[in-house]
Amino acid sequence: MNNHRKHTVEDDLELYKHIGKKILEARTNKNRNIYPMNPNRKIPCKFVTQTELGKAIGITFQQIQKYEKAQNKIPLDKLVSVARYLKKPLSFFIPQLDEPLILKPEWEVKNVQQ
Repeated sequence: MNNHRKHTVEDDLELYKHIGKKILEARTNKNRNIYPMNPNRKIPCKFVTQTELGKAIGITFQQIQKYEKAQNKIPLDKLVSVARYLKKPLSFFIPQLDEPLILKPEWEVKNVQQ
């Protein structure tokens, strides 16, 4: 008997809420070795503003706000850019799963020769 429950829209929302909280946490963590682009600002040196993060990854600060509040889903390429800029592993932003993720055969990535 299969005890797996169906994936819901609420599951997606919880995932993006978690990711948003982790972006905020990484951005405001004072124990990092990231220095601001603007040395004249009055915010503590190791605090990255939404504007700085947005500029660093090529989006607006409003978009960073929306990601942090889970109003918009962050694309994987932007999440990778955030992780690189904030010097965090990608796994920092992703919640631990209670059960292993099982990939369907049709999701398999094929080797493409160029």
